[in-house]
Amino acid sequence: MVNVESFQWKLLWRRELFEWEKELQEQLLLILNTTQWKRNGSNDWIWGKEEGNSYIVKSGYALLENTGDRMVKEEFQMLWNLKAAPLALFLVWRVLWNRIPTRANLAVRGVQLVSTTCSMCNMYEESVDHLFLNCDIARKVWDNYDKWIDNTTVRPHSILNHFQSFYLMKLNNKSNLVWLGVWVAVVWEIWVQRNKVIFNEGVDDAVEIFSLAQLKGWLWAKYKNIGLYFSLAEWLLCPLQCLK
Repeated sequence: MVNVESFQWKLLWRRELFEWEKELQEQLLLILNTTQWKRNGSNDWIWGKEEGNSYIVKSGYALLENTGDRMVKEEFQMLWNLKAAPLALFLVWRVLWNRIPTRANLAVRGVQLVSTTCSMCNMYEESVDHLFLNCDIARKVWDNYDKWIDNTTVRPHSILNHFQSFYLMKLNNKSNLVWLGVWVAVVWEIWVQRNKVIFNEGVDDAVEIFSLAQLKGWLWAKYKNIGLYFSLAEWLLCPLQCLK
C-alpha cells in the first residue's frame, strides 16, 4: 500500500516477519524510496535498451559488460567467485558501484531528507566512502582488523581502492580469495549496524561490528571452502595460519 497524501510505502504482510526478513524489508523500502513515482497515472517498469521496452537477460548482461573500465570488471568477476553469502555479495557489488541508498545518494536522487549527515558518527555527509571507511566507527572497525592480524598499512580513502588492495603477501592467491570474505563480512556488518541505528534505535558499536564480521568470516571460510579445518578459537587467535 502507498499513502497517497505523504507518498510513503506501507508494506502489509500476511504474517509476522522473521528478523532476517525485516532487514530485507528495510533494504526494499530504501530502494523504493529512491525511485521517483508519478502521483497521477500509472507507474510501469520500462527497459530502454530493447525495442518494446521489455527486459531480457542478454541485454542486461551486455550493458554491465560495457560499463566501467577493464580493471573494475575484473574486480567484479573476482567478487562473484568469493565464498560468502549471496546477499552479502550483492550488497558489496552495490557498494562498489555506489548504488546503495546512503543519505548522500538519496539526496542526489531528490529524496527529501532532514539531514544527509552520517547516521553513525553524526559529523560528515553519509557517502559510501565515508560510511565504510572514513567514519569514526568504520575506522575503529578497520583498526580492529589491523590489530587482529598485526597489520600496518596506509588505508585508501576510496572503497573500491580498499577492496582492490585487500591482499596479503603472506597468503597465496587461493587463500587471499578466501580472506576477501572477511572484507565482505566487515562491509556487511557496517551496513547492518547502520540500518539498526536508523530503524531500530540501535547503538553504533565498532567492537560488536568487528566481532560479528569475524564470526561470519569464519563461517564462510570453514563451511564454504573444501579442505579448511579449524575451530573458531583458532580463527580468532591466528586467522592467517588457518588459511596456510
